[in-house]
Amino acid sequence: MEDLHHLPADGNRYEISRGHLLVTPSPSMPHNVAAFELARRLADQAPDQFRVVAPGIGLPLRHDVLYLPDLAVITAAAARRRATVLYPDEVLLVAEVLSPSNAKDDLVEKRWGYAQAGIPAYWIVDPEKLTVTILTNDGHGDYTETTHAEPGQPLTLDFPFPLHLDPADLA
Repeated sequence: MEDLHHLPADGNRYEISRGHLLVTPSPSMPHNVAAFELARRLADQAPDQFRVVAPGIGLPLRHDVLYLPDLAVITAAAARRRATVLYPDEVLLVAEVLSPSNAKDDLVEKRWGYAQAGIPAYWIVDPEKLTVTILTNDGHGDYTETTHAEPGQPLTLDFPFPLHLDPADLA
């Protein structure tokens, strides 16, 4: 995983999944807008003991898996570590915004990896349909879909903190 620090700064995203290097192109404008708007809305509503971190910080799940989630909610204590990676026990929620180039990774590989690592919640955002799907860790290494919201169907949630979100606002 140390080799990731030596890869080119060419606009691609480099991750490791089960020992294989994943190279994906820079996200599209709808992807970037949805990720930014979700991060902004979460950060605006987060109590002081939480932080929302956007893309770029690594999340090693095992010795052969390192993802760069589009967004994560972590504790303020974890944010103060000034580390280059997060650890699964510091992460309350991970969100991935689907891209045509790697939707399978988000829907299958990352879902499995995040669940196996014990991350409590996984959100999947579709920037084209403006939907948010919320998955909750079932405690047995998988997620259960608990909520799916369409534009104009505001979400009112209690986890990871009290939150109100309309998927229509992510465009």
